[in-house]
Amino acid sequence: MAGTVPTILYLLDLVDLGGGETSFLALMDRARFALKPVVIAPARGPLTDAIERLGIQVHIIPYPLSFRRGLIPTWRPGPARRIEALARELRPVLMHVFHFFGMVPAGPVSKKLGIPLVWTCHGDFELSNRARRWVARRWATHAACVAESGLRVAAAVLGEHRVSLNYLGILPFDPAGATVERAAIRMELDEPVDATIIGVIGRFQPVKGHQHLLDALPAVLEMVPNLRVWIIGDALYGSAQEAEHKAQIERRVHHEHLDSCVRFLGYRGDARRLMRALDAVVIPSEAESFSLVAVEAMEAGVPVVGPDIGGPREVIESPSTGLKFQPLNHADLAEKIIWILRRDGPGAAFDKSAGPRRARALFSIDAHLERTLALYGRLCE
Repeated sequence: MAGTVPTILYLLDLVDLGGGETSFLALMDRARFALKPVVIAPARGPLTDAIERLGIQVHIIPYPLSFRRGLIPTWRPGPARRIEALARELRPVLMHVFHFFGMVPAGPVSKKLGIPLVWTCHGDFELSNRARRWVARRWATHAACVAESGLRVAAAVLGEHRVSLNYLGILPFDPAGATVERAAIRMELDEPVDATIIGVIGRFQPVKGHQHLLDALPAVLEMVPNLRVWIIGDALYGSAQEAEHKAQIERRVHHEHLDSCVRFLGYRGDARRLMRALDAVVIPSEAESFSLVAVEAMEAGVPVVGPDIGGPREVIESPSTGLKFQPLNHADLAEKIIWILRRDGPGAAFDKSAGPRRARALFSIDAHLERTLALYGRLCE
């Protein structure tokens, strides 16, 4: 790719700003200075709007594969032809699908054009059945896996020569250098400056484990009676399941008389700023493919309590950046929260400077872009 500004054609499945999509936006913010990225998405949303604000072309083309009533696949040749026509016009050196189903329209096109197809593998769940494994084997030239847990499964399906580890990355917080005052944020949200505050940040999916934090709270409150909990996030993607899960958690907080302790802050575009007012970030999830929230908390110098599984197992360096608990074990979750808040037991080893160092070295957007460009270079030799 030396001597030219190569065009890379990216395909997205999701257009709301979840964790992975936020990292993709950061990648576009950096990649536009080294590449000519062009994006195809099946619909408009916050992510496509943000990409266009960067001056990057976005083409809205509904994907040709859809599922009637969630079960029966249907194929529409019109969108498939539009994607192929755009690719032939742009003549990209490579196509990169950021989600699994982008491989379905992109795979045949990449084969016809004789160019590589990179797939960002977000976890072993994307290879959970025979049909998905067939798609990956047939169409993916290379799987860039966001965590080792997904890497192992992808290697078993594709072969070790067709996979690599490429952690997602985050932009530096507040590059302009303005200071963020912990006390000022607390006063802004009408919280006692001396309160102990933990935060849960993420979508209202059952797998995100809000219910497990509520299971753990009574034991934590016994030891930390002035505890406050900020639940930051909302039901995204128009999902009825997420909306119902949020309603269930809100009802449970009310019925268990936790209203004075737990606050629902909703979606906050400034969640990374609010992190700096927390005493700990808790990720009570049953499973996580990567956990950008853990990286953002470490970059903020805030301890993380997360599940000892998937991405958090790799992201959180315990005990210097936080502690890991056994998933679905609310007693263990409570114990680890207490330890990290009281800085006793393994929590005493928390090092406020360790998280920022680790985030910069492994999980910065610049490190992610460097790994991505190196992969593109190898595949386009």
